[in-house]
Amino acid sequence: YSLDETESFEELPDLLEWADVLCIGCGLGMGPHSEELLKKVLENNKTPAVIDADGLNLLAKTDEWGIEQIRMNPSGYVLTPHMKEMSRLTGYSVQELKDNRRELLRKYTEKVHAVCVLKDSRTLVKAPEGRLMINTTGNAAMAKAGSGDVLAGMIAAFLPVCRDDAEAALLAAYLHGLAGDIAAEKYGEISLTAGDIVNSVSYAISKFSTGNNTDFMVQ
Repeated sequence: YSLDETESFEELPDLLEWADVLCIGCGLGMGPHSEELLKKVLENNKTPAVIDADGLNLLAKTDEWGIEQIRMNPSGYVLTPHMKEMSRLTGYSVQELKDNRRELLRKYTEKVHAVCVLKDSRTLVKAPEGRLMINTTGNAAMAKAGSGDVLAGMIAAFLPVCRDDAEAALLAAYLHGLAGDIAAEKYGEISLTAGDIVNSVSYAISKFSTGNNTDFMVQ
């Protein structure tokens, strides 16, 4: 959906009904038109969806109304915050999250009834029900602009083909990190870009499909 601040959102319900999956937030901006777009999406969306970046920052401004809209979507949402975005969503400071991120993540996913992918030095993936998963692929060089957008897009790509939202988030987090490891080895950590991660995804999928994959820790 191309965001034009001169347009209304009359076509949005039909577009959402047509879509198999939705990803909102990457490059969205924080202006009034962007805020209205997110609200219209939350009101009308019934498809599996990913909310990332500015979508999360705008969601934090909706308070309980936004959470209720997320809970009402029968197909579910995957939220992909980094620690600062999680702080805005929950009201906890970044330090409080770092000190007790596993328990606070559990509480938040139960509150919103959505899968949450909490991005940090080690990415945590938690569904409202089920165990907490810690992804151990990936490296510090992936903390570059655009890397989170790649992950959001990968989750969206897997949502229609996986058994549930949690499986899509887990698989995407694993392959995203693995692609980052492959890219860092090939290009070097200093010069690694989000584009390098994208170019390494196919190699990560090939390695995943033929190897012994034990890079999640269960809590």
